[in-house]
Amino acid sequence: MSRAQLTALFEQSTDKKKAADAEMRKDNEKQAFTLRTMFADERQATEKQGGISVIGGVAVAIAGAKHSAFNITATEYAKQKWGSGNIVEKALNASTDISGAFTIAETLSTDMIPMLDATAIMRKMGATTMPLVNGQLKIPKMTGGATAAYLSEGAVIAASQPTFGQLMLQGKKLAAKVPISNDLLKFSAQNVDQIVRNDIVKRLALREDLAMIEGTGDAGTPHGIRDLMLPANKIAMTAVPTAVTATTDAGRLVTLLDNGNVPDTKRGWITRPEVKNWLATVREATGALAFPDVQASGKWWGYPIATSNQITIDATTSCYLYLCEFPELIIADAYTLELTTSSEAAYTDSNAVLVSAFDRDETVVKAIEMHDFGMRHNASVAALTGCTWGH
Repeated sequence: MSRAQLTALFEQSTDKKKAADAEMRKDNEKQAFTLRTMFADERQATEKQGGISVIGGVAVAIAGAKHSAFNITATEYAKQKWGSGNIVEKALNASTDISGAFTIAETLSTDMIPMLDATAIMRKMGATTMPLVNGQLKIPKMTGGATAAYLSEGAVIAASQPTFGQLMLQGKKLAAKVPISNDLLKFSAQNVDQIVRNDIVKRLALREDLAMIEGTGDAGTPHGIRDLMLPANKIAMTAVPTAVTATTDAGRLVTLLDNGNVPDTKRGWITRPEVKNWLATVREATGALAFPDVQASGKWWGYPIATSNQITIDATTSCYLYLCEFPELIIADAYTLELTTSSEAAYTDSNAVLVSAFDRDETVVKAIEMHDFGMRHNASVAALTGCTWGH
């Protein structure tokens, strides 16, 4: 076969593969749109159906079917408990295995992410979210630009070119276990699905938030802003804090971001409650509040303040105060949530003791999600270290 024939054969094969891939993407997008529409409609009807929670309802339906005196499936249990056509029944019908492992694809994650926004400050403050397709996300970025210079007559223009890098995000698993009394499931408490949901969401949200702030990348944990930010953007608090020194320190952080050419579109502060409360109550020599906006609107220097008591207290007397440009922070979500239930599993309780769900007559719900965290530019966060305000 000639080179021309080989080339033509290769191009033909490539064209067929491209066409097949395009068709597959089109089918996937159509299916995802259909599922998203279905769940959006069902969420709007949730209140009419007794406020059924998808996450908790699915867990209850799976566990309830296991313990039913009648040999029924989880879908049938959902029909009996909440009526035919409810959101939980449709979610179960979309599952891959209603008898045990339950995988909810992109459609359910949209039900969970708003709950994380309400409890986790990183999402609440406006960090950018992106899909983590197949567990990975690669974002090209410029690390250096071309140069320009004035020339004298007849001088040669010096050649230059931009340099590029890549932000690589890799899915990290986050999991939670929630043991539920089988008595609670058998007696079908009206809000048991909400209890399950709230507990799962709380555990996932708080752990995710801590990782995005202080994660070190160890043991499969995402790197947080404390680890990713430029070392030069960490500056020590001025000794003996007063309203005057606090104002100066805040200006130093703002200047670090401004000098780094960081956009000022949605900046905000992250710190512990003690720091915010100190700012809200510290007074001038005249007795007037130094920063009345902190009490009035929760803002300082015009930027909102979010607090988390998960932020580490360093040396028992201080913590970090962060200033972030939040759109520069990226949360990459795999948009998957996997729920599994078991009445025979062994698990470690809150006292680090290995116990048996079978012996305790419990059903254990396990939830797993996947995400990663990164920054477009490491200069997008500045921090005041050793901050003793309020401590």
